[in-house]
Amino acid sequence: MGTIHVQSNSLDTASTEYTNAMLKANSYLTRKGDNERTTIGGRDAVRMFVMGTSNRSNREENVIVYNVLLRDGTLLYLNMVVPAADLVTYQNCFETILRSIELHDQ
Repeated sequence: MGTIHVQSNSLDTASTEYTNAMLKANSYLTRKGDNERTTIGGRDAVRMFVMGTSNRSNREENVIVYNVLLRDGTLLYLNMVVPAADLVTYQNCFETILRSIELHDQ
């Protein structure tokens, strides 16, 4: 979880910018499908899935990436990483985390 300054004021464009940088830095990951619309803290958000075999554990992992464009133009990102075999086990935990997020940027 973190924030980065992005060049775009479009959630889709900023999310693509972030995802491309993440995939470049983690070349073992590949994108799975298209962006999906969702909400976080009452705001429009984008969810995307990436997957690959971890260089460290040699196990397949899934990364669920959530992006929200904040009012000051920064992008909030949440990367939820889980071994592929355990995704169902962690799904409820991830949903609880997402529901607990409150955004207070002005």
